[in-house]
Formats: sequence, structure tokens, C-alpha cells
Amino acid sequence: MEQQSSTLSTGDLTAGDPATGATSESATGKNAPRKTAYERLRRRWLGSLAQYPLVVLLGVSLVAIRLTEWLGTVAWFALIASIAACMIPWLQQRQVRSNQDAAPWVTIGWMLTIGLAFSVAHEQSRWQADERVREWQAHSAGDSNNPLVKPTAWEPVAVRATIEESLRYRRSTTPRATPDQTVVGSDDVSADALPQWQTLTRVRVTAAQWQGGWRPSALTASLVIDEKIRGLYPGDSVEIYGHWRLPPEPSNPGQFDLRRRYAELGLTAQLKAESGRQLQELTRGGFLRFDRVLAWATDAALQSIERYVPMGQSALAAALVLGQREQAHWQLQEELLATGTIHMLSISGMHIEMVAVALLITGMIVRLPRSWTLVGTAVICIAYALLCGANPPVARATIMLCAACAARLVGWPYTSLNILALAGLVLLTQRTAIAFEIGTQLSFLAVAVLILTFPILRQRQTPLGRLLESRQSRWASYRMHARRFAWESLRSSFWVCFLSAPLVWSSFHILSPIAVALNLVLWLPLLIALLSGLALVVFGWLPPVAALLGMLCGGSLWMLTQTVALAEKLPMGHVWAAAPPGWWLIAFYTIALTIALWRGTKRISARRLLLRCLGGWFLLGLAYEPTNRWWNRHFGSVAGAKLAVTWIDVGHGTCTVLEMPNGETWLYDAGRLGDHERSYQPIAQCLWHLGRSRLDRMILSHADSDHYNAMPGILARFFPSELVTTQAVIRHNSPSLQSLLAQAEGQGIRIETWSAGDRYLGRGGWRVEAIHPTSAAMDATRASDNSKSLCVVLHYAGRSILLPGDLEPPGVEQLSSQAAIDVDAMMAPHHGSLSAKAERVIAWASPEIVVISCSSRGISQRVLDRFAPDGQQLWITARDHAIRLEIDAAGNLETLRWQDSQWMTVDGASQFKE
Repeated sequence: MEQQSSTLSTGDLTAGDPATGATSESATGKNAPRKTAYERLRRRWLGSLAQYPLVVLLGVSLVAIRLTEWLGTVAWFALIASIAACMIPWLQQRQVRSNQDAAPWVTIGWMLTIGLAFSVAHEQSRWQADERVREWQAHSAGDSNNPLVKPTAWEPVAVRATIEESLRYRRSTTPRATPDQTVVGSDDVSADALPQWQTLTRVRVTAAQWQGGWRPSALTASLVIDEKIRGLYPGDSVEIYGHWRLPPEPSNPGQFDLRRRYAELGLTAQLKAESGRQLQELTRGGFLRFDRVLAWATDAALQSIERYVPMGQSALAAALVLGQREQAHWQLQEELLATGTIHMLSISGMHIEMVAVALLITGMIVRLPRSWTLVGTAVICIAYALLCGANPPVARATIMLCAACAARLVGWPYTSLNILALAGLVLLTQRTAIAFEIGTQLSFLAVAVLILTFPILRQRQTPLGRLLESRQSRWASYRMHARRFAWESLRSSFWVCFLSAPLVWSSFHILSPIAVALNLVLWLPLLIALLSGLALVVFGWLPPVAALLGMLCGGSLWMLTQTVALAEKLPMGHVWAAAPPGWWLIAFYTIALTIALWRGTKRISARRLLLRCLGGWFLLGLAYEPTNRWWNRHFGSVAGAKLAVTWIDVGHGTCTVLEMPNGETWLYDAGRLGDHERSYQPIAQCLWHLGRSRLDRMILSHADSDHYNAMPGILARFFPSELVTTQAVIRHNSPSLQSLLAQAEGQGIRIETWSAGDRYLGRGGWRVEAIHPTSAAMDATRASDNSKSLCVVLHYAGRSILLPGDLEPPGVEQLSSQAAIDVDAMMAPHHGSLSAKAERVIAWASPEIVVISCSSRGISQRVLDRFAPDGQQLWITARDHAIRLEIDAAGNLETLRWQDSQWMTVDGASQFKE
């Protein structure tokens, strides 16, 4: 597909430019005058403009969109002025017979005009999304008469709606109520206590029940059902009895902005139902709907995969073949992310390309006419892309394939870079914001690097090479081709991984050098699994054939998962680290693009220069955070030092980040109720946002899983040097807790036990002091784990903050029997529980600020009255988002909350609305 006429020069941005090729330089002669840098750049620019017009157009459009985001309407005036300036040479030479010098400027002018159109469309879509977000904010404040509009907490609702897309399924990790209505998940939860699957879809709400009747409504919502259901297709009308809420805004630093995403996609709300019994089908949709036919085909394919793929690989096969990535187990998703092979999990451009290559080879083997092969390949790939949802990487590959097939049919010359840019322009016409999504960027970057670095795709063998090869034996020729293919594949894999690493690092905070070799090892089992899975979908109605194909698919996927699991455990195979600032990322790709445009990528000297420059810049990024941390710890200004305490919003749970004046970072508890497998995510994202790649100490207050179930994930990513806890925790018989302690010992983390009277003195005048439990309290066998919580006080610059864990009676009485202390702020014991007798601790400690770490269920007027009896500032993470207290060296205390994706200074207690 990539073999073209002489105009196909996909290997170099400067291909065809006489100013850069070796042949052109020799033709000029040694005595020829050297061209100025400006002349070389001008000729290279004009050569690129002539040979890669779509690439230049895509670049101009993206720059125009980005400038509009930064400068607003000023960018539009600048673009209009640039368009006018480009047209001036053409206007001046209108009366001249030959105006070739003006032609490039006219072309640039038209490109700028198209870029301006894209920027206007992008700004309009942004304005619409902003309007929707502002409307949600007004709704959350209660400034709306719409009966469906409620705050972000889940509210009961009954709606009539129409299914808008095919059903998808994902594994659930959130505990639910058992038949006796007791909530599981607070401690060790077995897999049987969890709903195994959830059903996902999108619905269009047409009516809502309000004040005893149905009122018309018009909104689009996502729907989650805590059960795997089948038989619903696009067009079906249903009645739903469940809960709904507005999409939540980010409540922690580093958290993904789901509200903004919903606004861009035109979704208005989130709906959920606890089971399929809360859905009642009203009417069936028309069978002639195209999306309904696709949904029916997807459902049939899923049933074939679930029936015939063995070895527990059916969920992974559904993700690989049909793009239902949510079905894969979360642990496997983590392993694939860590090893840099996450793209293998869901349908991507690579899958479309594999299918296309297989179809083209099949057409050649059976000797189909060339036109039939090309048309059939394009049609089958389009159908497959639609079946899988046509996400941006899939759409990119499908557009490229169709463009290449069309060009081959009519005999038009083309370049791979141009059809790649064509795919980008088509996607921009659908939704301009898609260009700045990480999946789209990685897909286009990887393909562009492959085009520029994989010479087997872009070089034809010379006559001399063919002559030398003809004199070799057949096996010698095979070995030579195999060695060359292996080397070029390894080289291209390196360049793809190296050039995409900054994007991956900035988005996922991970570097995976193991991916360079692992992608080459896994491509064969992946190809076998994909093709056998697709054949299973086609021949699922033939049980003997389907069973054989299912075994082939399941066996290949089993090999793939075992290899990934082994690679994930290799030392230094991957590294978790906070990404450098945004300017470092921009500079990396600016350097790469500058060198590629100036020197090209075909010559070895150019690639070496590119590698040296980017390698040095990459090392600077690696050294940024450790150097900054070391400098602050040893040479940081004492006058500017601060103690910062951040309560992360984790729902019903606790996690407090302690940033010490000398640069040390501590963590007090880390866990939340429910979603045990992913409970570490908001904590890790917050730490990375704060620029932390390592922890110095972790404190575990007591043996409740909503205080420690995130610690295994935190230990694997941030490698604390010490874990501080109590003897009661060490002696606890919880399997998950003992597994955590074993993991800490296996990583070489020192485990230290504290009790009342133990303390840590830090450089710079700060200290952490334990005030509970006493030795007698730890020896009390009848006391609960909560009553033995490790309570600590932070002291700095004459200020103090109390962290009491889940303290409850009789620990409350034991603590309050000590001499009273006067703290400036404290965390409410036991997530604001009314049964913890927290008022005694508040009266004993006399805080001015009280912070409650809890879910929305913990908010009530009784809680507000109980925890602010004397007018204390009361902050609740479920309501006010992440809370941060900063104490400077002069003893000034500042309160901040995470709002609108930034820290905002607040004064006084926030107001609660019923």
C-alpha cells in the first residue's frame, strides 16, 4: 500500500528538496557559492509547501486554533492581517503574465483562511461548552426552575428516555448493598460481594416525573446500570427509575475535568440504576436504523466471544476485537499502561492497519483483481471501524486507508504524510477539540514517526542491491531480510517510544523503556489474536470452526497477558514520576520540529543530531524534580518556607498530604470506601500535580481499609522511605493489611511504630508529635480499632494542626483526659460521625478550623451544628473539594480550596445550602 511512484517520499520532511540531499550538494560543485541560511530555509519551506501541502495546512490550522485559545479575538485580527499581507504580492502582479513568485503567498493565504475558519469553529464550540458549564454551576446553586436540575449529589429520579448507542460493559469495583441492605466494602471485600459487571450507554431523556405527573424534558445523559443486561438497542424507549446528578467538577488537583468533557460531548447529566429491574421497556425502535443494526451485530459478536474464547480471556478479546476496553480487568490495564502497551488493549489505528494488511495479502493470494481488493479492503475496514465505535485513532487509520486505496485506484501519486494530514483535517471538521486529546495526539505522532523512520515502507531497492541479492542463496536472502526487518523495526520502535514518551509522561506520569522491545515481542500474538477474533465474529454460527478460532484467540491472548505481567515486574522496566512543567514539553517538540525542518530525518547525521539534542533535553526533564526537591531540602529559604496540609477529597475515607518546610512530603492515611482497586488514583494525581515523585513517610492511623486501601498503589508509585503506624496495626489479622505490610517490607521500607509521646523533629523548626494511643490503650483488647487511632499534632511557627484519625470512644475519653491543647485546625474524627463524640475533642482542642473528610452522605444540618458549635470555620471535602492550609515562617495561616481547577484563597466558613 505504501509503494508509490517517485513522488512518494514519505521518509523525510525535506525529501525532494535540492538544498538538503547529498546528490544535490554534489551537483552544485565545490566552487558553487554557499547559499545563505535564509535562502536554504526559504527553499526548504517552499519545497515542503509544494510537496506536503496538507501537512502545512494541518499545521497552520492547529497553530491558529491554539493561538485563538491563548490570545482570543486578537489572534483573529492577526490572522486576517496575515491573509491580507499574503495577497498583496498577488494583487501587485495581477497585470504581469507570470506571477510564479506570488503563487506561494496566495497558497499560504488560503491556508491561513482555512486555519481562521477552524479557529472560529473551535472558539464557538468552546463558548457553547462554557455556557453549558455556567448553566450547571447556576443549577448547582439552585438558580433554576427545571425539575430535573439538582446539585451534584445523587438524587432519585424517574425518566422516560430513548437508547442512543449500543450497550457497553465494564467490570465493577464499587461495593453495593447486600440483600440485607448492609453495605459491603468497608474492610476486606470478596469478589462475590461486588457486582461483577456494569452496563453503559447513552440515553436521550424525553420526559421526567415531577409532582405526580410526567413533564417533557430534553437532555442527553450517560446511563450506568449495576448489572449486565442485554436486549436493548438504539431507538428503544425505556422508563428508568434510579438516580441522577450533574457531572461533577474536579474536586482535587490533577483530577480529570469530567464536567468539561461532558459539556464538549453535549451530555447533560449522569444517570444510574442499581439493576435491570429498574428499567422498563416501553417501545421498540425501528429495525431500519443503521446504528441499531450495528448494535445488534456487536451484541452477537460479544456473545460469540464470551462463548468460545477460553482461558478467561473473553473480556480481553472483547476489548481487543470490538473496542470494549472497559471489559478488561483493571489490573491488566495497569500492567499494560506500565509496560507502554496500553494501545493493544482497545481498538486503535494499528488494529485497522493489521486487518487491512491481512485483507490485501489475502487478495493477492487468491488473485483477486486489484480494484476488487482495494475496494473490498476499504469497505470492510469502514464497516469494522463503525462496529467498534470509530474513535479518533480508528477514524484516522480508516481515513488514511480509504484515501490510499482511492489514490491507487485512480493512479494519483500521494505521500503518506499528506494522507495522514488529510485524516487530521477531516477529524477537525467533526470536532476541533479532538486535536488536543492525548489519544489523538499519540496516534498521529506514532504514525508520523513510523513514516519518517521506517525505511522499509519508503525505500525501494536499488538495481545494485537487487543484483547483489540475486547472487545469494534463498536462505541467505531470507536471513538478510529478516535481520534488516528486525533492526529497522527495533529502530522505529525506539523512535516512536522516545518521541511519544514526553506526551505519555505529561499525561500518565510514567516512563516505560521496556516498551521499545516489548512492542516487537507482542505484535505476533496480538496479530493472531486479532485476526482469529475477527474470524470468530464472522463464523460464530459454525460451532466447530468457532471453537477452534476461540482457542487460537484465547491462547494468543494468554501468552500476551503472561508476557506483559512478566515485563511489568522487571526492574527499571517502567518508572513512575511527576512530569516536568508544561514549558519543558513544548520545548521538547519545538526542538524536534525545528531540527526535522532544518536538517531532515533521512540522513544519519540529522538523526544523530536529533537524538543528541532531544536526549539532552530529556535528561534535563528527568533531573528537574529530584534537583528541585534536593535544592529545597538543603538550600531552601527558611524565610519563605511553608508547612502545607492538604485534605484530598476521596469520598468516605481519608488522605492528608503534609508538605514540610524543608521539602519533605508525608502522607497521613490513604484510602476510601469502595473501589478498592482504583482508590489510589485521586491521591496519586494530586501528588503528581503538586510535583511530588517520592514520599518521605507515610502514617497509617489504624486498621480500617478506608484509611489504607490506597496505600499499595501509592507504595508502588512513590516509594516512601518509612511507614509509621501503631502496634495494634502490626498485630492486626486482616489479610489485606498484612499484605500491605509485606509489600512495604519487600520494597525495603522501614516500618516504625509510634505511641503517645513519640515525635519527629524536622529541620527548620517543625515537628510531628503523637498524642494517642498510649501503651495502655493499645493493650486494651476490647477496644475497637478506631479508638486506637494514631493521633498526631503538627507544630510550626507557633501554629498547630491535629489529625485524629477515626478516634471514637473510649479513645475520645482517653485523649480528652490529658491536659488540654490549643490547636489552630483539626480534622474531624471518624469522617464527622455523630456517634464519635467529636464535640468532646473539639472542646478539648479548641480549633478555629475543622475539616471533615467524608462523602456527600455525611453532610447534614446536625453535622454542621455539631462540628462548629462556637462558630468555627467548617470545611467538608464532599462539599468544598480539596482543602489546603498553609503556614508560613511568620505564623500566618492561609486557607485555600480547590475550585475551578485552581487553588482559591477563602475567608470565613463556607455556607451550606439544604
